[in-house]
Amino acid sequence: MKKRLLAIIATVAMVVAMMPSMVFGESYTEWTSDNSLPTSGTYKLTKNVTLTNNVTIGAWSGSTSTLTLDLNGYTVKLTGSKNNILYVQNSGKLIIEDSVGTGKITNEGVTTTTNYVIQVKGSCEIKGGTIENTLSSGAAVHVQGETKQASCILNGGKILNSYASGAKAVNVASKAIFTMNGGIVESKATGTGGETSAINGGLIEIAGGKIVTPGTAVESNNDVKVTGGEIEAGTYAFKTNKLVVDPAEGKTVDVSAGVSVFNPLLNNSNNNSIKGGNFDAPMLSKPCEYDDSVVGVTGGTFKNGNEIMDVKEFIGGELIQDASGAVVEKPAPAPTQPTAPAKPTDSPNTGDNTVAPFAVAGLVLAAMAAAVVARRRYN
Repeated sequence: MKKRLLAIIATVAMVVAMMPSMVFGESYTEWTSDNSLPTSGTYKLTKNVTLTNNVTIGAWSGSTSTLTLDLNGYTVKLTGSKNNILYVQNSGKLIIEDSVGTGKITNEGVTTTTNYVIQVKGSCEIKGGTIENTLSSGAAVHVQGETKQASCILNGGKILNSYASGAKAVNVASKAIFTMNGGIVESKATGTGGETSAINGGLIEIAGGKIVTPGTAVESNNDVKVTGGEIEAGTYAFKTNKLVVDPAEGKTVDVSAGVSVFNPLLNNSNNNSIKGGNFDAPMLSKPCEYDDSVVGVTGGTFKNGNEIMDVKEFIGGELIQDASGAVVEKPAPAPTQPTAPAKPTDSPNTGDNTVAPFAVAGLVLAAMAAAVVARRRYN
C-alpha cells in the first residue's frame, strides 16, 4: 500500500512539473506580429519586430496598465523619426524580460538624432535583454518625472549606450528615480575631458550590478546612494554633491577610476560621504576651486594600483589611514607606566647639610646613655 501511495505521489509531482505555467498565473501569450507590439498583458516574442510607430503603455491617468514582454532572444527596432520606441505613460508599467539572453531593443536605424529607447513616466523594471541607444542625443532609458515620481529598476540585463562621442545610457529627470540592483549599465562615450556620464541626473540608488564606461560613471546634483556593486570608469567615478557610499551588510562596493574618484560639481556645495568600500584611482578628488568640502571619508580602502592613495586630507577626528590604505580608528595612546617611589637613602645626610630627624634622636639617646654611665662611675 505504501509503495502504491508513493508511486501516486511521484506521478502527480511529475504531472504538476510538466503543466503549463499558465496554471500558476505566469502564462506568456506568443506574439507573432513582426511590425507591432502589445500594450498590455504578458507576451513572448516569436520573431524580430520592426516598428514604424512608437508603442504607448498606459495613459495620462487612470488604473495601472501593465505590459510584461519576454524578448525571447529577438530584436525590436524602430524605423522613422519618432522620439521613443516604448513610451510608458503615468499609469503604465513595463516589465522587460529575456528568457534566452540575446534579446535587444535598439534605436539603431532611427533617422532622428534624439530618441529614447524606453521613456518612462510611470514605472519600468528591466530583468533581462539589452536596451541600446545608438544616437548622439539619445538615451537607452529616460526616466522622466513630471507630475509624479517616475521610476525604473534594473535587476538584470544591460542598458547600453553605443554612441562613442556622447549621449547617455540612463538619463534621470530631477523628480525621477533610478534603482540598480543588478545587471550592467555600459556607456562607450567619453565626451570632452571624459565628463560624459553613463548615468545622469535625478535620484539614483545603486545596490548591485556593474557600471562600465571610458568616461564618468554617475553624475547627479540630487541624492545618490551606493550600497553595493562595481564601477569601472575611465576618468571619474562620480560627479556628484550628495553622494553616500555605505556598503550594506554582506555587500561590497568596488570602484576604479582612471583620473580620480570624484570630479566636483561646479557652483554647488559638495557634501559627498564615503563610509566604506574599495577604491582604486590616482587620487580621491580632482582639485576643487571652492572652499566647500568635496568629500568626507570615515571608512574604506584607497589604493592606486599597488601604491597607497593618500586621503589623509579628507579624514579627521579619531581616524587615520594605515599602511594598507584603509581608513581606521586612530589607535589609543599607550598607557603611561606609574613612577616607582624613591627608596630612602642609607645616609642621614640629605645632601643639603641638614640632619635627618631619626639621626638627631639617635644622638640624643647616645648622650643620655653616656651621662648615665658617668654618674654611676662618679658614685
